[in-house]
Amino acid sequence: MTLAVKYIFPAMLVGISLPLLIFMFSGDSANYAGAIPLGLVRILLISFLISLVLLWRATLRKLLRAEIDTEYLYVSNYFDTVRYTYDSIERIDDWGILFFNIITVHLNAEGRFGKKLRFWAGSSWQDAIEEVPSLRALLTKS
Repeated sequence: MTLAVKYIFPAMLVGISLPLLIFMFSGDSANYAGAIPLGLVRILLISFLISLVLLWRATLRKLLRAEIDTEYLYVSNYFDTVRYTYDSIERIDDWGILFFNIITVHLNAEGRFGKKLRFWAGSSWQDAIEEVPSLRALLTKS
Protein backbone atom coordinates (compact mmCIF):
# COMPACT_ATOMS: atom_id res chain seq x y z
CA MET A 1 0.00 0.00 0.00
CA THR A 2 2.81 2.39 0.85
CA LEU A 3 4.48 1.69 -2.47
CA ALA A 4 1.29 2.63 -4.31
CA VAL A 5 0.85 5.87 -2.38
CA LYS A 6 4.47 6.96 -2.64
CA TYR A 7 5.19 6.14 -6.28
CA ILE A 8 2.18 4.93 -8.27
CA PHE A 9 -0.21 7.72 -7.17
CA PRO A 10 2.19 10.53 -8.23
CA ALA A 11 2.88 8.78 -11.54
CA MET A 12 -0.84 8.53 -12.21
CA LEU A 13 -1.32 12.16 -11.23
CA VAL A 14 1.33 13.24 -13.73
CA GLY A 15 -0.06 10.87 -16.38
CA ILE A 16 -3.54 12.34 -16.07
CA SER A 17 -2.73 15.99 -15.45
CA LEU A 18 0.04 16.47 -18.04
CA PRO A 19 -2.19 15.76 -21.07
CA LEU A 20 -4.93 17.87 -19.48
CA LEU A 21 -2.53 20.78 -19.02
CA ILE A 22 -1.22 20.44 -22.57
CA PHE A 23 -4.78 20.43 -23.88
CA MET A 24 -5.76 23.45 -21.77
CA PHE A 25 -2.76 25.53 -22.85
CA SER A 26 -2.50 24.50 -26.51
CA GLY A 27 -4.26 27.23 -28.41
CA ASP A 28 -6.99 29.71 -27.68
CA SER A 29 -9.70 28.57 -30.04
CA ALA A 30 -12.32 29.04 -27.33
CA ASN A 31 -12.36 31.78 -24.73
CA TYR A 32 -14.83 29.94 -22.52
CA ALA A 33 -15.11 26.48 -21.01
CA GLY A 34 -18.87 26.31 -20.84
CA ALA A 35 -19.91 29.56 -19.14
CA ILE A 36 -16.59 30.00 -17.29
CA PRO A 37 -13.75 32.04 -18.81
CA LEU A 38 -10.91 29.79 -19.94
CA GLY A 39 -8.29 31.82 -18.05
CA LEU A 40 -10.10 31.14 -14.78
CA VAL A 41 -10.31 27.41 -15.57
CA ARG A 42 -6.56 27.33 -16.22
CA ILE A 43 -5.78 29.11 -12.94
CA LEU A 44 -8.09 26.79 -10.98
CA LEU A 45 -6.59 23.68 -12.62
CA ILE A 46 -3.02 24.72 -11.87
CA SER A 47 -3.94 25.67 -8.30
CA PHE A 48 -5.63 22.31 -7.76
CA LEU A 49 -2.64 20.36 -9.10
CA ILE A 50 -0.16 22.37 -7.03
CA SER A 51 -2.23 21.80 -3.88
CA LEU A 52 -2.35 18.04 -4.58
CA VAL A 53 1.43 17.91 -5.01
CA LEU A 54 1.99 19.88 -1.81
CA LEU A 55 -0.42 17.66 0.11
CA TRP A 56 1.32 14.52 -1.16
CA ARG A 57 4.74 15.97 -0.36
CA ALA A 58 3.76 17.02 3.18
CA THR A 59 1.99 13.81 4.19
CA LEU A 60 2.06 10.67 2.10
CA ARG A 61 5.65 10.92 0.83
CA LYS A 62 6.95 10.56 4.39
CA LEU A 63 5.41 7.13 4.91
CA LEU A 64 7.90 4.28 5.21
CA ARG A 65 7.67 0.50 5.10
CA ALA A 66 8.24 -1.31 8.38
CA GLU A 67 8.75 -4.96 9.25
CA ILE A 68 8.92 -6.31 12.78
CA ASP A 69 10.43 -9.40 14.35
CA THR A 70 11.11 -10.33 17.97
CA GLU A 71 14.36 -8.33 18.20
CA TYR A 72 14.38 -5.60 15.57
CA LEU A 73 12.28 -3.05 13.70
CA TYR A 74 13.24 -2.88 10.02
CA VAL A 75 12.37 0.38 8.25
CA SER A 76 12.69 0.94 4.52
CA ASN A 77 11.95 3.66 1.98
CA TYR A 78 12.28 1.02 -0.80
CA PHE A 79 15.87 2.11 -1.50
CA ASP A 80 17.53 1.86 1.91
CA THR A 81 16.69 -0.44 4.80
CA VAL A 82 17.67 0.31 8.40
CA ARG A 83 17.45 -2.00 11.42
CA TYR A 84 16.58 -0.54 14.82
CA THR A 85 16.65 -2.33 18.15
CA TYR A 86 13.73 -1.85 20.50
CA ASP A 87 16.11 -0.10 22.93
CA SER A 88 16.52 2.76 20.42
CA ILE A 89 12.74 3.43 20.41
CA GLU A 90 11.43 6.07 22.80
CA ARG A 91 7.71 5.49 22.19
CA ILE A 92 5.25 4.33 19.56
CA ASP A 93 2.08 6.28 18.76
CA ASP A 94 -0.84 4.44 17.17
CA TRP A 95 -3.28 6.82 15.49
CA GLY A 96 -6.35 5.55 13.65
CA ILE A 97 -8.14 7.53 10.97
CA LEU A 98 -11.03 5.99 9.02
CA PHE A 99 -9.74 2.63 7.75
CA PHE A 100 -6.04 3.21 8.41
CA ASN A 101 -3.81 2.94 11.46
CA ILE A 102 -0.84 5.24 11.16
CA ILE A 103 2.05 4.33 13.43
CA THR A 104 4.66 6.89 14.46
CA VAL A 105 7.84 5.51 16.00
CA HIS A 106 9.77 8.09 18.03
CA LEU A 107 13.45 7.25 18.27
CA ASN A 108 15.79 8.21 21.12
CA ALA A 109 18.31 9.67 18.66
CA GLU A 110 18.21 10.87 15.05
CA GLY A 111 18.19 7.91 12.66
CA ARG A 112 18.71 7.51 8.93
CA PHE A 113 15.10 8.56 8.22
CA GLY A 114 14.83 11.11 11.02
CA LYS A 115 13.67 10.97 14.60
CA LYS A 116 10.04 10.12 13.71
CA LEU A 117 9.22 7.15 11.48
CA ARG A 118 5.68 6.88 10.08
CA PHE A 119 4.05 3.90 8.42
CA TRP A 120 0.66 2.31 7.87
CA ALA A 121 -0.02 -0.60 10.16
CA GLY A 122 -1.41 -3.79 8.72
CA SER A 123 -2.74 -6.84 10.47
CA SER A 124 0.82 -8.11 11.00
CA TRP A 125 1.49 -5.07 13.18
CA GLN A 126 -1.25 -6.07 15.62
CA ASP A 127 0.11 -9.63 15.70
CA ALA A 128 3.63 -8.34 16.43
CA ILE A 129 2.37 -6.19 19.29
CA GLU A 130 0.77 -9.27 20.82
CA GLU A 131 3.95 -11.35 20.46
CA VAL A 132 6.55 -8.82 21.65
CA PRO A 133 5.96 -7.45 25.17
CA SER A 134 8.67 -4.78 24.82
CA LEU A 135 6.72 -3.26 21.91
CA ARG A 136 3.47 -3.32 23.86
CA ALA A 137 5.13 -1.33 26.65
CA LEU A 138 6.18 1.40 24.19
CA LEU A 139 2.76 1.75 22.53
CA THR A 140 0.51 4.76 23.22
CA LYS A 141 -2.94 4.95 21.60
CA SER A 142 -4.21 8.26 20.28
